[in-house]
Amino acid sequence: MNTLNRKAWGDLTRHRARTLLTAFSLSLAIASLGFLAVPSLLNAAMNRQVTESHLNDVGISTNVINLTPAQLSAVGHLPGVAAVSPVLGYTAKATSAAGTRNVAIAGGDLASAPVNTVPLMSGRLPGPGEVLADAGNGRAAPGANGSATPVFYATHATVESLRGVRGYDYLGLRLTDDTGAEQSRVITEVRAYLTAHTGTDPITALPTTRAPGQWPGKSGFNEIMALLYIITILAFLS
Repeated sequence: MNTLNRKAWGDLTRHRARTLLTAFSLSLAIASLGFLAVPSLLNAAMNRQVTESHLNDVGISTNVINLTPAQLSAVGHLPGVAAVSPVLGYTAKATSAAGTRNVAIAGGDLASAPVNTVPLMSGRLPGPGEVLADAGNGRAAPGANGSATPVFYATHATVESLRGVRGYDYLGLRLTDDTGAEQSRVITEVRAYLTAHTGTDPITALPTTRAPGQWPGKSGFNEIMALLYIITILAFLS
């Protein structure tokens, strides 16, 4: 062993705390390089899921409106609308070993819906009086489907029976052009059509829109990745 190597080894053994800190920082920096691949991989996976589930470009909450099949078809053929799926929602309380909490039940066409399709991960589709649990309900405490409320799916007839009403209170729309200007124009067209056929403006909340390339939870994920990038940079600098 030459003099330089003996000196280097001696420095490492004499200053063990500094040596361990340096080794830890270098290991963290190298490991953190893997974070650079996460955004592109997750974006690709989420974009596939958005495509497969036909996630809506525009969501419109309404009073309960009993549209006929012909009227729903007309909404789906308005200029700029590629497809529409109506849903009737119901909120209830469920009791389990963990306690009582609110649950949301969505009634619609489920797997056959052209917008917001519900994929069947296991089991079978619900029949009359039955519900299908969302795959994310096991993570409902931090948030499933963008909220802390467990979500279940049922047939439209089942939710009508639970609520004692007939009709729908939500329209999910996919557009031929999902730019912001076109989303606003389509919302105006749908509002005008619904108002003309129901007698009053039935929209009860500001319509939700999804920008191209966006998916639920993306903003929160980007914030986490920004923090990890900072950790990576600091590890390399140290």
